[in-house]
Amino acid sequence: MAGYWALLVDGKVGAERTRGSTTTSSTNKIANRQSLTKTLSLSIKSTKSSIRNSYHSYTKRFNDKVAVSYQINEKTYYYSHNTNDHTWYVQELLKGGKFGKELSSGTLENPYHILFTFTIYNKCYLYAQNLNSNYWYIQELLEGGKLGNETSSGTWKSTYHVSIPFRTIDGRIYHYGHNTRTNHWAIHELMPGGKMGKETSRGTCSQPHHVAFAFNIDNRTFYYGHNVERRYWFVRELFEGGKMGPETAHGHSRQPFHVAISFEVNSKLYYYTQNLDSKFWYIQEILPGGRMGKKTMNGNWINGYDVLFVSEIEEKSYIFAKSY
Repeated sequence: MAGYWALLVDGKVGAERTRGSTTTSSTNKIANRQSLTKTLSLSIKSTKSSIRNSYHSYTKRFNDKVAVSYQINEKTYYYSHNTNDHTWYVQELLKGGKFGKELSSGTLENPYHILFTFTIYNKCYLYAQNLNSNYWYIQELLEGGKLGNETSSGTWKSTYHVSIPFRTIDGRIYHYGHNTRTNHWAIHELMPGGKMGKETSRGTCSQPHHVAFAFNIDNRTFYYGHNVERRYWFVRELFEGGKMGPETAHGHSRQPFHVAISFEVNSKLYYYTQNLDSKFWYIQEILPGGRMGKKTMNGNWINGYDVLFVSEIEEKSYIFAKSY
């Protein structure tokens, strides 16, 4: 089951475009259909551009499919990988939130359970990580949905069940990894040429977080973490040089949420999250200083969408979601 929704002003979602129907809460049946004036993508476009979206990770389910979107020269693509048969393909995303034709495909020797993309000096890269062997690699992504050369690889000493990139206000990009069994975390810089740089910071959390995303707001960088077992959530600041800052907000949810991702509309930042068991979802505003604002919309989808990404297509933005 696949679906996608246009992202609208005031933290709303537009009409669902999916093969199956959904239900929303009675107070939010009508969504504002005004077009976006701010856009976003899930790939970092350049070291100079403003990156206001987030990168997400979750480990509630060991999915047999993972996917991520990216942009090259104003064209939007998504890379999908099946961790059972090790196949992958790249497909273009078209105007109106439509899926275009498949552009390339292949089979990998091993499965990779975590993916994200990032761009440095106008070159886009794919990071892929195997949670069994701890092996990871970085590969360049090319125009036309093609894959380029592998630029870096290695094996982590610790299993990073949560792996996300983030950008600090000086334009540098980092990889944050967290082991949900030992509570260990580490930050490494991502370098030009698609190289993994030196470790910049490390530590141990008081409790694990299984869902995470990073975001930028008012020239500051933060990351959100959520423990699905204790329903605890928190926000911490990230500093230049790849350093961990203080906690800015925390609390408990009434139920666990297994996927989460943020997006920006009209210079306001929001995040979308869903419980894959109850199918309940909501959107909440994120405020300056790494604080949480009001919830703007909620409902219950018929499906639990365990593969989730946000993408920009011709100055409009969409949530793409798949349920397997």
